[in-house]
Order: sequence, then structure tokens, then C-alpha cells
Amino acid sequence: MEQRQSPTQRPEITSEHLSKVVAEIFLYGLTPKEREDVKDVQTKIIDPSDLGGQKLEQDLRQELSELDTPEGYEETKRLARGELRLLPPDFLEQILEHFKELVKNLPAGHSKGHFLRDTINLLGILRDPKFDEKIDEVELLVGIVAGVFHDIGNSIVDRYKDKSRIGAHAEVGAVVFGKYAKGVIPPNLTKLIKYAIAAHTNYSRDGNVTLENGIELPRTPYIDEAEGDNRESMQIARQTDRLDLTNFAHVVRDILVHVEPIQDFNRRKNSFIKYDFLSSLSFDAKKGMGVINHEVTFDKFFSHDSKYFTQALMVPGAGDLALLYSVIAPDKAIELIDDIERNDPTSAAWLREQVKSSEESISVARNRFIMASEIPGAVATFKNICRVVEPAEDLESRLESFEQQFQLLPTEDQKTWTRGFLFMADVLMERWMNRLDSFIQDPHLGSKITSTDPAIQAQFEEHGRHLYNFAQQIMLSMKELAAQV
Repeated sequence: MEQRQSPTQRPEITSEHLSKVVAEIFLYGLTPKEREDVKDVQTKIIDPSDLGGQKLEQDLRQELSELDTPEGYEETKRLARGELRLLPPDFLEQILEHFKELVKNLPAGHSKGHFLRDTINLLGILRDPKFDEKIDEVELLVGIVAGVFHDIGNSIVDRYKDKSRIGAHAEVGAVVFGKYAKGVIPPNLTKLIKYAIAAHTNYSRDGNVTLENGIELPRTPYIDEAEGDNRESMQIARQTDRLDLTNFAHVVRDILVHVEPIQDFNRRKNSFIKYDFLSSLSFDAKKGMGVINHEVTFDKFFSHDSKYFTQALMVPGAGDLALLYSVIAPDKAIELIDDIERNDPTSAAWLREQVKSSEESISVARNRFIMASEIPGAVATFKNICRVVEPAEDLESRLESFEQQFQLLPTEDQKTWTRGFLFMADVLMERWMNRLDSFIQDPHLGSKITSTDPAIQAQFEEHGRHLYNFAQQIMLSMKELAAQV
């Protein structure tokens, strides 16, 4: 790989330059040299002889072990606070440029689209009124950076090998981030960011990982709360990750992921569950219905969530699911809302109103007569939606596999999904894009921190403007891509 320059060697990344970098990532695939660079990074990070990433995980845990205690965590924060002034104003853009080839290499399901959208989702989270009550500036900065970069490990390790890796995508992402952050982010800040990235998967209970050779190892959760510290940075990173789960985009991601048989973590069962394409898209409850049985990701497991996060951010996304399910599986729409009502009656009432106010469009879509000859056109429409939501290096091969397997579904299931695909194009896509657009505002970070130092407040205001500009450029690229397909 080419030698990375230090901040002192690099000119500040301008808005025009950022626009070009984001557009290049979003609109174009890997160049031959970038592909070789990715292989080089993978070779350096992933040792084939390190079964299940045992050594990688052990080394990472050892490096970050002081953060497992309240005293060690607070001392690292104290040191990190002294490093804040060393951050260049465009440090996010510098890291993004360092990561450019890895972001482009992210696979469908956890693609560069999902990765970059997390920056937009983060701005939505930072509008939470709870931040008006101030947050420690180190926690805020660490949460922002981990929120943007937490999924980078998926570029060089299979996300769905987590079931057999103790050094899984989160740990790999933390290690990769540490290597790329050198020369841009000081060491103690980097250490806290790596911990938040490693912890973003939020395995809240002890469990086990069975390696590919059958050996079982304990999986220990990262410490996200201890007496005297709440570690808000980890909650910010986790919420940023979850905000792209319960919504229209996740249905698209889920379908693409299930093109191949996978095992994914089920939080309620605290174990990995098997999924395949036909059972995931089947409307026969006995066969699974994986895509329309999606786990609701705001409930009693997430006690740190504010009312704003749940009701202003997560619930409107769940509205996408309620509307789609009302078209293709009305019983599941009722089940979804009833499930939410057990934890949040106010949100459930809002969702019922959303469904009621959309009754006409739902009825038209649900009762639409579909001829067999219309199915290929709807599949083509869905494939174009995928190209906007999940642009990825492997997307076209996954779409080819999707189309082949889709034809194996019963004809009536194909027709039902056809109604759903057309409803996505006619209603849900615009609804989702508009919601993302509404998140993009200057977060005014200087007013959200506990520090009363005018220089630090001004510095955080500048970081917020850069984050805002970053998100704007991502949205512009999304719209440009949507106009092309």
C-alpha cells in the first residue's frame, strides 16, 4: 500500500475535495490498485493460522484491558482530553480517505451505502434533547467516530462468520481503525474509539463461540457501564448502528444478505439462528418468514434509549415496516405494532395512525391484480432499489442469485412480493429518503459539551460543521445514484 501521510504533511481536505471522495466511493467500484490494497490490508490483519481470530481478540483485549475498570477508563479519558486540541478540524475526512478502498469493498448487506448512511443517522441522534444537558466532550467525540467507522471490519472479514470467530467483525474493525488512525488521531482517543468499535455489537450476556474446529470459547461482553461512568460513547455508536436496522432500508439489506445461507445472532435467544433465501421470503409461517419476522430493535434490552431516540427516530423507521407488512402480510403488521405496544403504547398508537392514514395506498397495493408477466418488471424495479440502498462490489452477483432463487418461490409468493416491490418504489423509497434528509442539520457540537473552555467549544463547533458537510455530501451522492438507476 502507498505510504500514508501524517496530518502535518497533508493539506486540509476542502468541501470540494470531500465531495469528490464521497462521490467516488458511492458511485464507483474498486480500481485494480485499490483491490490489491484491500488484499494487502486483509493479509496484514487476518492471519489464516489464527483460527477464529483468537490471537487477534486476545491482543486487542490485552491492549484495551485498562478500559475494563472504572479507574483505567477515567485515566484514559483524562489523557484523551488533553489530546483533543491535537485533532485537525478535518480528521473525519482524513480517516475516510485513508479508508476509501475498504469502504468501497464492503459487501451487500453491510455495504458502503449502509456505512455512509450511518453518518446521516448519527446527525439524527445528535439532535436528541438529552444532549442539551451536556455530554463529556471525550465521550461525544469517541461516540461520533465509532458511530461513523464501527462497521469497517466487514470489509475484510465475513460478517456472518461471527458465529465461529471470537475475533469477529467488531474486533477486526477496531484493529483496522487503530492502524489507519495513526498520525491523525492521538493514541488515547484512538484507544477509546477502538473499545467502542469492538463493543458496538452489544453482546450483553456471556455466551460461547464455537470455532470451525469445534472448540468452544467463552465470549465475554465489553464493559459498557461501571460504577461512576456511563460510557455514553458506546451507546452513541450502538444507536448509530441500530438506526439502520428497523426500517425500509433493512428489508432491502435483509433480502440481499439471505441470498446466501447464513447464521445470524438472535438477541432474544442469545444464540445464532440459521436462515436461507426460500425460508426467509416464504409467507408460510412454518418455513420461517425471516425477512418479515424481523426482530424489533427497540425494547427492554435497550434501557439507555431516550424517548426521543425511540419515538422520533426508531418508530418512524418501524412505520416503513408497518406499511410494507400491511401490503404483503397484514397479520405481521398487527403483530409488529402489538409487540411495540408492550413497551411503548404511545409509539404503537402513532404507528396505527400511520397505517390508517395510508389505507388507500395500502389497499390499492395489496389488492392489485398481478399477472405473471408483471413479475420480472417488479424484480427489475427492486434490483434498482438495491443499487441505491446497497451499492457494493458484490451487488450484481447477489442480484443475479436473487433473481434466480426468487423464481423458485411459489407463484403466489412471487406475486405478493411483486406488490411489495412496487409499493417500495411508489411509497417507501421517498419516505425513507425524506427522513434521512431531515436528519441533516448542523449539530452545533460546541453547545453540547461539558467543557466551558471557549477554545474547545469552538473546536467542537468546527467538528460539527465538518460532520454536517460530510453527511450533506453523502446525501447528494445517494440522490445522484438514485437519478442514475
